[in-house]
Amino acid sequence: MTEMREGTIQGNTATDQKAGLASHWRVLVLVLLLTPLGVLAYYAHERPYFAWDVTIANWVLDIPGPGVDTFMEMVSWLGTKIGILISILVTAGVATRILGWRAGVLVLSVIMIIGVNEQLKELIGRPRPGELITIGSKSFPSGHVLHAVLLSGVIWLLARPRLPKQRHQLMLAAVSIAWVVLVGLSRIHLERHWPSDALGAYLLGVSALWVMAWVVPVLDRIQIPFCSHSPSKDKAS
Repeated sequence: MTEMREGTIQGNTATDQKAGLASHWRVLVLVLLLTPLGVLAYYAHERPYFAWDVTIANWVLDIPGPGVDTFMEMVSWLGTKIGILISILVTAGVATRILGWRAGVLVLSVIMIIGVNEQLKELIGRPRPGELITIGSKSFPSGHVLHAVLLSGVIWLLARPRLPKQRHQLMLAAVSIAWVVLVGLSRIHLERHWPSDALGAYLLGVSALWVMAWVVPVLDRIQIPFCSHSPSKDKAS
């Protein structure tokens, strides 16, 4: 019995050590994401654009092909206020119906993060391309890009564990990445954002998703009495 008890204690200790290492690793990655975001935000507050913004923006503006402007406007539509509302509510409804209330809450949290981003944009106060001063909405970080990163990332977090075949996971990842990249390009091509605005949104979005991936297992362990209440048990009693 003593040997069994010691073995159990050692096993628990090893598990705790692994959990501690995983926690430190998650914190380190989060710091590595937030540090360049903070530096970029500081200089975006000081400067309306960077030299490399102009270079990259010119490349994107020179993308050839018929109907490029129309295509870019279509890509950007989901990032409008009505597009954000519809896409998040629909995704939250589907996630709740299929996966339960926790999945729905995770999707709805995207709205809160986008709201925080709007306050961050006000704080930084960077003018949009073509403006010497901030006339209307602010530029850094891009709300359209952040919405794309968060929504596609949440769908990935929820769907990936339920896709047994690797090729299906790769297809979902490819579609998500393509959408996120296209939204960034569309905002630059339509001259609504500088490349650094998109980069800031990518960093902020990935940071938020990293925290979500950290929180999801904890959320799954939360037991809500009224959610586990079973009417059939009441009838049986």
